[in-house]
This record gives sequence, structure tokens and C-alpha cells, in this order.
Amino acid sequence: MQYLVRSIDLINDPTGDALPFIQDVCKKISAVGEDLPIIKRDGRVVAKGWKDAQFAVVRNEEKEIGDRGAWR
Repeated sequence: MQYLVRSIDLINDPTGDALPFIQDVCKKISAVGEDLPIIKRDGRVVAKGWKDAQFAVVRNEEKEIGDRGAWR
């Protein structure tokens, strides 16, 4: 996202019409992510914003889909 926000042109946007729109959307997504609270069912706020150390590591109360693994 930061790449797009800092870009001055895109290969597939020769007229430059799409880039400002894409940059605006990226900025809006970033603004939401900066302040997004992660609130558990019991009301506890376990993380605030995607830069919070707990943002992606707090356990879910229950599995949403199932176990997944990453393999090389």
C-alpha cells in the first residue's frame, strides 16, 4: 500500500486517471487500520490498530474455519 501511496505513475494507468483514486482508497484503508480496535466477545480490547503487538497474535475464542498450516 505504501508503494502505491508514494507512486507517481502506474504502468497500467497511462492516463494517470486511476492512480489518485487508488491512492485515496489506500489512505482510507490505512487510516481505518491505524485505529481499528480488536474487541473480544467479553468486551476486552486486546489490540488497537494493526501496529499493536497483539493485533495478529491474540487467540480466537473459537475456530472460524479450521486449522491451517504454512509449508514450504
